[in-house]
Amino acid sequence: QICTAILYLIVYRKKNFAITIHPKYLKMDLTIVKSIYSVGIPSSLMMILPSILVSVLNSILKQFSDLYINVLGIYFKLQTFIYMPANGIVQGMRPIIGYNYGAKDYHRMKSTIRYSLLSAGIIMLLGTLLSMIIPREIFMLFQSDPSLLSAGSTALRIISLGFLISTIGIIFSGTFEAIGKGKESLIISLLRQFILTIPLSLILSRIPSIGVNGVWISFPIGELCASIVAYFLLKKQENGVL
Repeated sequence: QICTAILYLIVYRKKNFAITIHPKYLKMDLTIVKSIYSVGIPSSLMMILPSILVSVLNSILKQFSDLYINVLGIYFKLQTFIYMPANGIVQGMRPIIGYNYGAKDYHRMKSTIRYSLLSAGIIMLLGTLLSMIIPREIFMLFQSDPSLLSAGSTALRIISLGFLISTIGIIFSGTFEAIGKGKESLIISLLRQFILTIPLSLILSRIPSIGVNGVWISFPIGELCASIVAYFLLKKQENGVL
């Protein structure tokens, strides 16, 4: 990090930039700071919440067997390959949406959101199909234990039911960040990763007929509820632009 910072400073000093960095300009503006944090905190939570979620779910799964803890760990490795491309789409759409929102070009903003939904939806659909058709083969990339493969296949099939619907939550959360509405983005992030999934896991896993599958079921239910809330939040914010 130090070397990178030094490199940036060297390049900055040798080239002419429109923005001038000087100690006399480094004054804190609380309005700007508030705007930065309103957008930055939801993004940070998106990286922090999965770790908290895994820790809590591990404590629930441990009551059944350490086998399921391994299943959850492998799943979170797998879901990176599915959600990372979708998050990449969000990163790409943010500046476009932000610019057009500021310019009040809602038509182009609407088109960007729809194309983003379509692109991310295709990725999620592909992830769902693979998870449904070859879950055992996917888990075999990490483990060969028959018991783990069986439990992992069941878990992946159940959790993947929420992949496609999660597209709405992911894209709309990114949209709110792009237009500077951090509170709404935070609500969606918390619903997806924390507020719904953990209580549902605790409740459903205690039902004898459901058992450990209650933890897996909580994922698609959480995604569905978060996406519904995200949809209505955006409709309210944009006054029918979508």
